[in-house]
Amino acid sequence: MAEIESTLSRIESTIDAAIADEDQNGRIAHVIREAAAKNGDAIDAAEVGRGVDFVKRYVRSVPRVLREALDHARGTIAEDKMTRMAEAAATYWDADDDVIPDDQGLLGILDDAYCSLSLVSTLSARFERDTGTRLVSVDLAGPTAAVRNLLGDPIADKLDDYVEDALADASMQDLLASLAEEPPAPPPAHSSWQADDDELILKLFGVLGD
Repeated sequence: MAEIESTLSRIESTIDAAIADEDQNGRIAHVIREAAAKNGDAIDAAEVGRGVDFVKRYVRSVPRVLREALDHARGTIAEDKMTRMAEAAATYWDADDDVIPDDQGLLGILDDAYCSLSLVSTLSARFERDTGTRLVSVDLAGPTAAVRNLLGDPIADKLDDYVEDALADASMQDLLASLAEEPPAPPPAHSSWQADDDELILKLFGVLGD
């Protein structure tokens, strides 16, 4: 447990540095304006700012979501397996073959965050399908779909392949089976996303349609 906490703390430091870089260099803001232009959308500075804030909150949620998943399984027979899941979700942050180089600031860690949260989101959806309970309190499906579309198909397809490989690992099936055998208490019924996020996601450069 100490090792994964050290990993999550390191991810938090990486996120802080990437956000500081974004505030200085505006790489995500540039991607947002380009995405809007490709869709023929006219967006103002305030809308760009909302998009950047969305991406910042998305990447900042990674360590928080993973800690919640770990806490959810603590004291159950699934605890060790949940730790391995969290380690798998964090593995891409240290990969040498990042689809987007980490030296690109906030843009450079958006692929890392997508991999982590896509893995947790898929596992949570499968667990909810089987038991009626999420693994984590926040519904990550909408935000992750928006980020996927912002990244674009060529990049997102490569990341999805990585996530599918991780999901195919037998330890993930063992995790779900252990959780079903000794169901943990449901997570708190709240979301860390703002109420207007659905509107933002829909507006985010037409990525989910009108």
